[in-house]
Amino acid sequence: MTPYQKAMELANSVPLWGFCSLIIGLVFIQTAVFVWISGRYAERANVTALDIKRSMRAGLISTLGPALSVFVVGLGLITQIGTPLTLARLSVIGNATYEASSAEMASVAMGTSLGSETYSMQAFAASVWVMNLGGVCMVLPTLLFLKSLSRITRAADKRMAGGMILGASASLASFGYFAADYARRDRQNLVAVLAGFFSMVGINYAAKHWKVSWLKEWALAFSILSALVAVGVSGGS
Repeated sequence: MTPYQKAMELANSVPLWGFCSLIIGLVFIQTAVFVWISGRYAERANVTALDIKRSMRAGLISTLGPALSVFVVGLGLITQIGTPLTLARLSVIGNATYEASSAEMASVAMGTSLGSETYSMQAFAASVWVMNLGGVCMVLPTLLFLKSLSRITRAADKRMAGGMILGASASLASFGYFAADYARRDRQNLVAVLAGFFSMVGINYAAKHWKVSWLKEWALAFSILSALVAVGVSGGS
């Protein structure tokens, strides 16, 4: 057996399936707990059953586009690091691009690359460590600073709409940074960002102007589709 075949045998082994199944199961348990907690506190926040239904439907629809891209990249990742680890990592973080790049960086540091015949069990172990340590770095700031940020937000809310301003500013800065970095790479990326932006603005304006509530729920999906169409048209011209 080649080093790659041995690594894939380990990556798809029964013990690894067992450990990864625990992680995937924990994600489902957390989801159920969050739904239960939100149901308990909905009445205190004057949130009606109809509001909950609408928010859950909007959340489900808005994840279709991002989830599809994760699914496509995940299929390729399965052949490189195995099915159980791929499912576990994408269940926790959901960032397929990060998982693929971090696993590749770890394998390069071990003198090989993902999918190569020289990709050994040691390289696979290094990939697992890098992916998980990177995931910890993403989660740790939330655990350490969530309460402090909540206090700041509540204090700001007492004086003005600080929470809303803080949330909107953070979202605009975060997504704006990534969008700008993506757009500057080539012309098609710029077309995708501009098409998605203007279609999102137009869809939300139309939904508000004509009072079509369901259109807001589908705004993200339609803007992603508009970006794909725009890139296809511009690429073919």
